[in-house]
Amino acid sequence: MRINVIGASGSGASTIGRLLSEKLLVPHFDCDDYFHAPSDPPFQSPRPPEERTSLLLRDLSPIECWILSGGICGWVPYPELSFTGIVFLYVPPDIRLARLRQREQERFGSRVLPGGDMHASHLEFLHWASRYDAGDVDGKTLTRHEAWLGQQCCPVLRIDGTMPLSESVEVILKTLGDR
Repeated sequence: MRINVIGASGSGASTIGRLLSEKLLVPHFDCDDYFHAPSDPPFQSPRPPEERTSLLLRDLSPIECWILSGGICGWVPYPELSFTGIVFLYVPPDIRLARLRQREQERFGSRVLPGGDMHASHLEFLHWASRYDAGDVDGKTLTRHEAWLGQQCCPVLRIDGTMPLSESVEVILKTLGDR
């Protein structure tokens, strides 16, 4: 079992990935940990493409079963991971942005408020995340995700990311859990 959980920022991919990992007793990995080098403030320093792909393959290749949250579509070089299933979470922009504002406030507190050292990057991130459906930004967009999903050979499960987490996990386990 090698399941990839993807969606826009704020769709719940990391949260659902962690919950699936706990239920299935398999390791969970998050693409952000590979895409970005550790920094403070976080998510400011993308790793070189070859390095992030190499690190991801190093960690996942020797393991038979895992959950990966976050998308690798658009990564060059592309890490060939042979997914057994993909979960695509969709959440309307207004709900995602409210989730992101709350998450960033909980994680970083006053750092994201006016005058905080992360305020400008926080606003830039929210603007970027708000453009996922429009598709007029670099990185992950609905159009790019849909195109990538259309090229996959494994089952793709589309989930309404506004459902309660427990229901989403139950649907995923019933559909992809025995692969």
